[in-house]
Amino acid sequence: MSFAKRLCLDWRALASLAQHEFATIGAHSVTHARLAKLDRGAARSEIAESRAKIAEKLKIGVRHFCYSVGDPTSAGPRDFALARELGFTSAVTTTPGVLVPGLRDAPLSLPRISVNGRHQNVGAMDVLLSGAPFALINPGRAARAA
Repeated sequence: MSFAKRLCLDWRALASLAQHEFATIGAHSVTHARLAKLDRGAARSEIAESRAKIAEKLKIGVRHFCYSVGDPTSAGPRDFALARELGFTSAVTTTPGVLVPGLRDAPLSLPRISVNGRHQNVGAMDVLLSGAPFALINPGRAARAA
């Protein structure tokens, strides 16, 4: 069995997860492309087709987006605008940060906590979820304006 098949949820498992009251399934792109490196049409297709496939397979509305890679070289203001055009409610980058009042005006470029397995355990997750490391790295500032 391949690594991906062993570790990733299939459509049936995702459909089950999507029904849980504490879970929300969002779009991420079709090919995990760095959107900022694509022309506008291709970037728009990556976002829109990802949402359409998830909606079709899971029979749910998809309101949230997560930029592939999500750093400043991979997603930027044009991509935030595309997510807005396509009707997403929110979208997250990989820019470290905490949710501050100003982010209410930039819901398509929110920071996110990267859970990648590096140096992470239950104790480390508690610290990450507290927001303390991000407040030190990026004190009181929004990740990036949408």
